[in-house]
Amino acid sequence: MPGCSKDLYDMELISQKSNTMLSPQDVRSYPKAGPRASSIKGRNKGKLRILTETPGKIRLEEEIKDREERKRRPNEKKIKKVKTKFIKLCMMMTILMINVIACQLMMRHQRNCNI
Repeated sequence: MPGCSKDLYDMELISQKSNTMLSPQDVRSYPKAGPRASSIKGRNKGKLRILTETPGKIRLEEEIKDREERKRRPNEKKIKKVKTKFIKLCMMMTILMINVIACQLMMRHQRNCNI
C-alpha cells in the first residue's frame, strides 16, 4: 500500500498507461539539478603590453620577483621547523644514550660489589 496521495496519483497514471511503454520518468521523476557553483575568486586579467625599457616593464619585473620571493618564504619556514625538530630529537637521543650508559655502569658496579 503506498504511503501518500501522490503515490496513489502516480499509480493511477501508470495503470492508465499500462498498454504503453513506461519510462523512468513515469515511475520516478528525475532529480532537479542544484545551483551552479560559482568561483569565489577569479584570476586578474592581464593587459596586452609591449614591454621595452619602460617604467611599466620595471614595475612588472618587480612584481614577478615579489611573487617568487613570497613562494620561497613558506619553504624556508618548513626547513626551519624540520631543523628544530631534528635538533630536539638528537638531544633526546643523546640524553637517552647517557641514561643507558649510566644504567650499565651502575649494574657493573653492583656486580663488582656483590662479588
